[in-house]
This record gives sequence, structure tokens and C-alpha cells, in this order.
Amino acid sequence: MGVPKFAAWLTKKYPAMVMDCCPADVHGLYIDLNGLIHPCCHSESDATVALRAEVEKMRSICLAIEALVVTVKPQHVLYIAVDGVAPRAKMNQQRARRYMNAGAPLTNAANPIHGGSHEISAGVVAAIEKEFTDAERTLAERDLEEVNQALLDDMLYGGGGGGADDAAPGATMDSLFSIDAHVQEAATLPDSVSAAAAAVSEERFDSNCISPGTSFMEKVAAVVRDFVKRKLVDAEAQCISGDGPLALPAAPSARAPSVPSPWTGLTIVFSDSNTAGEGEHKIMDFLRTQSAFPRFNGGGCHVIAGLDADLIFLSLSLHIPRVVILRDYGRSSYDKALLPIAAGGTMMPTNGGSAKAGATGDIPASSSISSMGSAAAAAAVATTSTTIIAEVEEASVTPPPNGSVDTTPSSRRMAEDDETALDAVDGAVEVEDGSSVASPLPASSFVSPVPPPHIASVAVDASTSYEFFDMDVLGSSLVSEVYQLFQEKGMEVHCNPLDNPANCVASNGFNFYCSGGRETSEAATAAAKTTTAATEGTAPAGKRDTGKRKPPASTSLANASAAPPFHPCTSASNSKIIDDIIVLGMLLGNDFLPHSPSVYCGESAMDTLLDVYVGAVLPYGYLTGGLYEIQLLQLERLFRAYAPVEAVRFRQHAIQAGLMTPQEAATRELCSAADRRCWRDTYVRTTSLKNEAGVQAACRAYVEGFRFVWRYYSSISLQVSWSWCYPFHHAPLALDVANFLRAQGPHVQATLAPPKLECLPPSPFCQLLCVLPPTSCKLVPAALRASMAEPPPELVDTFPKTWKVDFTGSYGKDHLAVVLLPFANLPDLDRLAREHADSYTAEERARNALRSTHLVIESRAGRAAAAAAAAAAAAGAEDNMATTALKEEPERGKDKRGAATTKARGFCIRGDGLQPLAAEDVPPELRDCTSIMCSSLVDVAPPLSRPRIYSHTVPIPNLTVHPDGTRVPAERRPSYRHGGRCHGGNRGHDEGDKGGASLDAASSAAAKAHATKPPMLFGEFAISLVLAALLAVAVTARGSASLLDGLQLLLQWCSLGFVVLGMVFALGLAVASKGRAAGSGLHRHNIFTAFADWQCVSCLSMNFSRNRRCFICRAPFDPRRCVALFSGRSGPEPPLMDPDHSAYTVTYGITPLGSQEP
Repeated sequence: MGVPKFAAWLTKKYPAMVMDCCPADVHGLYIDLNGLIHPCCHSESDATVALRAEVEKMRSICLAIEALVVTVKPQHVLYIAVDGVAPRAKMNQQRARRYMNAGAPLTNAANPIHGGSHEISAGVVAAIEKEFTDAERTLAERDLEEVNQALLDDMLYGGGGGGADDAAPGATMDSLFSIDAHVQEAATLPDSVSAAAAAVSEERFDSNCISPGTSFMEKVAAVVRDFVKRKLVDAEAQCISGDGPLALPAAPSARAPSVPSPWTGLTIVFSDSNTAGEGEHKIMDFLRTQSAFPRFNGGGCHVIAGLDADLIFLSLSLHIPRVVILRDYGRSSYDKALLPIAAGGTMMPTNGGSAKAGATGDIPASSSISSMGSAAAAAAVATTSTTIIAEVEEASVTPPPNGSVDTTPSSRRMAEDDETALDAVDGAVEVEDGSSVASPLPASSFVSPVPPPHIASVAVDASTSYEFFDMDVLGSSLVSEVYQLFQEKGMEVHCNPLDNPANCVASNGFNFYCSGGRETSEAATAAAKTTTAATEGTAPAGKRDTGKRKPPASTSLANASAAPPFHPCTSASNSKIIDDIIVLGMLLGNDFLPHSPSVYCGESAMDTLLDVYVGAVLPYGYLTGGLYEIQLLQLERLFRAYAPVEAVRFRQHAIQAGLMTPQEAATRELCSAADRRCWRDTYVRTTSLKNEAGVQAACRAYVEGFRFVWRYYSSISLQVSWSWCYPFHHAPLALDVANFLRAQGPHVQATLAPPKLECLPPSPFCQLLCVLPPTSCKLVPAALRASMAEPPPELVDTFPKTWKVDFTGSYGKDHLAVVLLPFANLPDLDRLAREHADSYTAEERARNALRSTHLVIESRAGRAAAAAAAAAAAAGAEDNMATTALKEEPERGKDKRGAATTKARGFCIRGDGLQPLAAEDVPPELRDCTSIMCSSLVDVAPPLSRPRIYSHTVPIPNLTVHPDGTRVPAERRPSYRHGGRCHGGNRGHDEGDKGGASLDAASSAAAKAHATKPPMLFGEFAISLVLAALLAVAVTARGSASLLDGLQLLLQWCSLGFVVLGMVFALGLAVASKGRAAGSGLHRHNIFTAFADWQCVSCLSMNFSRNRRCFICRAPFDPRRCVALFSGRSGPEPPLMDPDHSAYTVTYGITPLGSQEP
């Protein structure tokens, strides 16, 4: 899940980071497959997704992968990662989510309310039920069942299109894979298999099966492996023949130009759920290791597909150039995966398995997955992990009725489009995106009915619903804003931060400076180039230091003394600014730690944290140290500086509730008697902290959690603790954490030990027992189900029937609520799983096995090409090309690939982790294919490398001041349009911004336009004009009877003069660059949905930005010491800062799976 509302805050604050199209030169595509599995299998907004047959879910997953590959077009690497077992800290969040899926709010312990909000009472439901008789309710249920059945039979919802074969059990699995004559001999599966498939299809889909160790995830892995194999084989055959494996030779003059498949020559790394680790962290481990070797950076951008906000933090922690995050908000590729082209979908129609389907043009409810040859087919029937493949063959081998001949998708498209048909006669069909789809053989060449094509043969168009986040733009914008805040607040660096070794070392151990504060030669050179290249993310991080180089002898202390004074934002170590911002983001909450009590991203809390960080932490150095550590003295400064902000938030709520007076709240004492009485003690008592002993334990664990999460984000999975977890549901108050750290003494870094590194992950079955509710007991082996349904005494708390849910600060969203489940007894669960290990079947033992390797799949031609390219690079043949690529970035939107056959494809994985795979270890789906090669990849610690340097010159709205005194105006995020995002939002590292020059020029022009037409103070102008006009009318009316009277005439002229003076005064206010609205002069880069106020240093009162002085103590605004407080323009309900959490706590209970609504 990541950090709620964090991505929305970023896109509103930095719209330039959002791109509407993918860069042309993509080195690798990295897919977190769980982000595709969930929307393809269930949906909160569309219950029919879960009702689809399992085979349709598998087909959607394959089509979603294909849509990503076709859209992104990676040149070298495709990494597909599935979530494996997660660290203990992550299991708490997984456990809460799965129990909420199986639970419902209770008004009492025995009366669950299904499908309703927690605010609905049983009395309301009972009153509604009394309005209907039993007969009426029975009739309504029958009607609903008929509608449900009609939807199930509808082709658009996974039905069979009404054909006779579609109604048979298992018919939804037909036509998934093309099969040969050997497989057609095995015409029918046993009746028991069909009956089991029919029974499974009638059960409600349990989304908790998307967990490591389940048979469903084993099937997903088998399906994806087979799909990848077929794509590689088809791509290689197409590359050899020119038009694909089914194409006939044709005259060169008549054939349309061929475009190679985007799968051609790709090196594919597939990590299934049997390999421990979350999918996004597997991707980061690969990138972190490979980017440490020369010639990896600068060869193209790296596109990571996923929706979790964690990906943003993880991508920033890499500190490598040209990382792009792909996010699919619309998920149209999944919704349309089951629709024919005629209905706006991506699936080409085929002649189905019935006469009715063939006559009407409907698609059978089948399509996608099978084995490739007879050997693989036999293995699939015998292997449980490929049961879904075996079910396919039962329906696929049945000849089409009435002698109809199945055709390929391209032939159906040929029949529908005359112009396309003319091209198809010559062997290939040119589709919209330029790719070619093979045409079928002539009818005379067929001696038997042709089976339906595999899903890998389906053509998928590039998606236009994707959104791309440019991490180069984001990183440089964040560093630039910190720099501008440092200047705006007039901060100065205290002493010399480089005297502290922790400020000189990167998180991975790279030392930026030599003794005496001198930068290394490479770091100094890179720092000098930040204004010209760091924004694009090119040369500074293009070649990475392996840690073996030494600075030249000419570098001396004299040179160091001549260098400008150290500034944390402009130095070669400014990547640590990004590391610090990642640590600040932990206060927003994540999958491992709860958010700080007053920190809500929806209220622009990150802006307040940046203000506190710049004023209280950065002048003393960085927040992060070396070797994946956090400087605890700096962490104490952060919490102590944020404590007044937290106090004023709670005091505001207490004043609104009538518990405190403004005078009581106006005090510098952070924990006064009034504070304890009104909110502090209430928060402790009504949360999981309970008492003062709990507060101290929570403070210790919360600090440990910061250190754990930072190591988890910045290191590899081999170097984190798999057993640590935060043992509370709520976070301690900021002042309590600061006091706890101060009580440890000046050597707090040595006094508080980091979490112990436990490198042994739990088994998949142990994790299933930990995270699954009893209603999902069918997902575990039969030997373990009784312990879940009727747990022994030591496991009663592990499998609760009821639990509490805290909705405080959840914005009314169930997924943002705090689930107060008892923590699972993991040691006893692990012992239970081990005790029953002897009763596991062979298939269950395979599901419970843990691997430390990832599967690497390559075509033999791609491996040869990659090896040749690696040899040429090692010989120095590509040195000049690499240097040019680092210095000159290709223009955005301009495809510089050239012909695909002229550029070496594939990727040679560096390091010692790649090992050959034994024949018996090759998955069954890949054993019969001789044109591909399989290897195993083991994660290894990456070599030492220097992080990139970020630009600090990106203009920041409302903060960057131009020479003429104007400021860069704020820019709204561009709106969507048909076919992508407006041009204004498509700015990134490829578009220019050389040293901030283009952005600076654009911002300067916008500032000048803003200065020529400043905002008018319309209210003041109108009021002055109306008052002057009324006075003039009154004087004129009184003197209208005697206009010759000199005194009255004088008064009239005076009134007219007053009108003129009033208008001049109003116009002066309207055009003044600084009027009364300037107020305190507080300038911050805040989003349009948030207010920016300031906190008085003397009494801690919050004041509006227009106030020059505090409205309580009349102290003036101090730009250096006063903190900017950000808040949303409309407060959510229930209020966020209510310390009494018991008022928003609801009891939930287990709901039987069969009684839940689909």
C-alpha cells in the first residue's frame, strides 16, 4: 500500500515530474506482478471481476504483461517479480488487510452487518427488513440469482457466449493453448478433474489466495513462465523468418515491412513467490547491484511498473539516473482484456468452439494457456502446479462442430477489414502500432482443424492510460526546494558538518570526502557539473566509482581551503538530502510503522516536515549516516523541533471542543497540566500505548523501526532483519520520542543497538498461518486447517473471531483505519508448520519450499548477442559510445533505436550471482524448449559505488527569486486530455533543462507576465468605490433644490474630489506589488489545496499568513525561527486530531465466506 495520498501530493506539488508518454530508449522494464494480479482477479468497484473463471484471470494477467511490454518496449531486460514471503514487520499489515477482507462491522458479537459501513446500525437494517414479507424477500432473492446467472453466462463477464460447449464444465478453459497431434490423442481429462473444476468455479473467489504458498500463486507462476517462453520462441522465429512462425514466404515487393517483436532478444528475470522478498524489493536489489557496475547507467532509462507509493521512496534511494515509475490508474488494459476488438477491447476474435459462436462472431469464454509440446503437455497433466494447463487440453482437442475450421486472430481481422485482408494475403498484417501479425496458411494446406491460437499470439495495442513519474525531475526538485527553503529562512551551517564522519559517508559506505573535508577527485568533478547535467541525471552518475580509485596527489589542503564553504545542498554529497527526505516520509506511516499522531499526508504534513528539517536539522548536518544508519542525535533534533507543531495541532482541537481556552493554549511549555488533561493523557489511554510504561516501550520500538525501515529501503534484502516488528498499533508522541532519545545520553548511537539482523525468512506456510483468517483455511494444507478453525490455547489470540478497528484519522476509508488485531504468535506458528511437515503432499512441499534464486530466461540467440556485446565493451570498442551517451542525452520523444536488428539486444548480467541451472531444476514448462536457456540468479551484495549528484537549480514556485525581485509563480498540474496528458506536464530530464536554463527562462517569462497583470484586490476596490459613490449621491441629493448656493456647490466639488481620490486609492491597492495581503511575507511552495500559516515562537499559537504579528502575544513573524504550518482547506470528518480514539473504535467480526457478497 505504501504511503496514502503521497503520490497525489507529489504530482500536485511537482507537475513537471509527470509524463504522458514513455521515453524512447528503455533499457529495462521491471514489473511488480502483484500489481497486475490483484486488478485482474478482483475489484472493489466491479464484483464481476471476481466471478470470472480462473482461466480468464490468468489470461488477463498475461495480456496485462503484454500491454506493458508493447507500450514500454524494453531493449534489454524484463524483470517480473512476484511477492514472496515478507519480513515480520510487513506481515502485520498483510494480516490486517486480509482479516478486514473477511470481516464485517458488528453492532454486537453475533449480528454482523454485511457490506455496509461501520456507521450503519442493526436497528436500521431490522427496520428495513420488516417492510418486506418473507415471500417478497424470496422473490427478490430469486430475481437477483437470475440476474447473477445471466451475467455469468454473458461473454463480457467471462461467460461462454451461449454455446453448447461453453455450458459444459471446464469449457471455459478451452482454446487456451495451441496443441499438436500428440496432445490431441489425449482427448479427455478424467471426470473427477472436470467435476473439481466445476465445483471450484461455483465457489466465491477468495482474494486472500494471492499470497505466497497457495496453489493459486503456483498456477500463476506456471502460466507466466509458459507465456514468457512462448513469447521468446515466437519472437526468435519471427526474427529468423521475417514474419512470424505461421507466415508463408512471399515476394519481397509485396510484403509489408516487418517490425520485430518487442520480446526479441530480451533477457527475462522471473522471481516467483517461492523466492523470499516483496516484489518491489526484488527489483530494487537487482537494480542496486547491476547499477554498481560500469556501463549500466547511461544506456537507457529503467521503467518500474507499480502503484505502491513505496516505489517512489525505493526508486529515489537507488540514486541512479533515468528511473521512471509507470502507474496505471485507469487499468483499462485489464478491463478490456476479455473484450473483442469490436467491443473496444484488446482480444482479437476467434472462431469459437461452437457453431453459434462461429456464426455470430462471438468469442468463446476461453483463450490462453497450455503446454507447447507433447512432453510438456504430459508433464502438465501430471503436475499440480500446471493443472490449469491440463484442463485446457480437454476442451482444446475437441474438433469444431459442423466442420468449421478455427482461424488465427489475424485471419478474423482480415475477414472484417478488406484493406487489412489485402495485406494479409502476402503473409503479414500491419496493425495500428506498426507490429505485424502472422496470417494463416491457405485453407488448402490444412489437413485437419487448426486449434485456436495461444494467448501469446494475440496482438495487443500500446496503452494510453499509463502515467510516468520521472524520478530525475522529482529528485532535483526536492533538493532544489530544500536549498531554496534554506535560503528563504536565512539558515547558516553550524561549525563544520564534515567533522562528523557520518555526514561524509553515503548509506552504502561510499566516502564522499577525504581527510580534512576534501572531496574525492571524481566527486569534485561531478559537483562542478551539477548545474549543467545533474538535473538530467547523466554524467554525474554515469560511471560509478568502485571504491578502488584514489584521489590524485595534486589534491591538497590548500585546494580545500580555497574551495567555497560547505553547503549540504550544493555539495557532492547532496544525495543524502534525498535520503533524509525518505526518512521524513516515515513519519507519514508505511507498511511497517504507523504514522506519527499529527502527521497526515492529506494535510500537506510533508511540507511542514521539510520546514522543520531545514530549520532544525540540516544546519547541523544530514539526518542519515553511513552503512544504512540514522544519526540519532539528528533524529532527536527532528522530533524536538516537531513537538511544538504537534502540540498546536492537538491544542486547536481542544479549543474547538471547548476543553481549552486560547489563553491556556498560548504557552511555550509543551507538556503543561492543561495539555495533559485535555489531550496528552487521553491519547495514551485510548490507544494501544495504554500507560507510561507502554509509552517508553513504544518510543524504543519506534526508533528501532526508523532504523529498520531505512535499512530495508536503502540496502538489499539479505541485509535486513526478517524477525523484527513494531509491537504497537499507534505511534508515540513526538515529544516523548525526543525525551526518550535525550535520556539515553550523548552517546545514544552506541547505547541504542539497531534491530538484530535475522537473515532467515519464515516458510510460506508459516506466513499463511500468520496472515490468513480462519475463513481462508482452505488455502493451507489440510493438516493445518483444524488449528485455524479450532486453535489450541496458545494460538487463540492468533486466530481471533472479533477485533477492534480504529477509524481515527482514516478520512472515512476502511483501508486507512488501524486494525487492532492481536499480534500473531509467530514462533508457535512456525513450530506448528514444522510438526505437520511429514503429512504434506509432494505438491504442498514444493509450495512450501524457499529458494534464494531467481529464474533467468533467455533465447540462445539473445544470449549470444549479449555475450558478444559484453566482450566488445570489455575490449574497449564501445568506450566512445558510452562517453557520448553520458554527455548527450537523447531528446525526449525521439526514437534513436534505429532498426532493431542493428542494435545488440539482451543483457549480460554482471557479478557472481548468475549460475547455470541444473536440468532437474528447470521448471516443467521450460524443459522441452531447446531454443531458450535457463539460469539461476542469486542476490549478492552490490559493489561500492558513488551515488549520483542532484541539481539544486530547479526553479521552485513561490521560493525562487529572479533578479528583478519577482518569484516563480505556482503552476497547476496539467489536466488530462484524450490520448494522454497535456504538453505542459511533459517535462523531464530529456526535454532540456540544461542546468535549469530552460526552466529558469520559462519561469522568468511567466513571472514577468504575472507582474504586468498582478491580481487585483477586488474587494477593497469595490468597497471604496461604493462608499465614495454613496457619499457623493447623498451630498448631491441634498443640494439639488438650491444649486446656486456656494456652500453646497463647494461640498459637491469636495465629494467629487473624494470620489476621485477614493478611486485612485483603490487602484493603487489593486496594482501594488505588496499590499495588506502580503502580511507576514511568508513564502512557501504549497499545493493549491493547502493553507500555509505560521507558528509563533513565543506562545506556539498558529497565525494566518496575513498576520504580521501573533494575534495572542503580538510577537512579530520571524522568518528564521517561525515554522510554516500547512493544513488542508477542508477538514475531514471525523476530525483528525481528536485524542480520544475510543470514540471512533468499531468492533469487527469474522463473516463466513459463503455469506459475504461477491
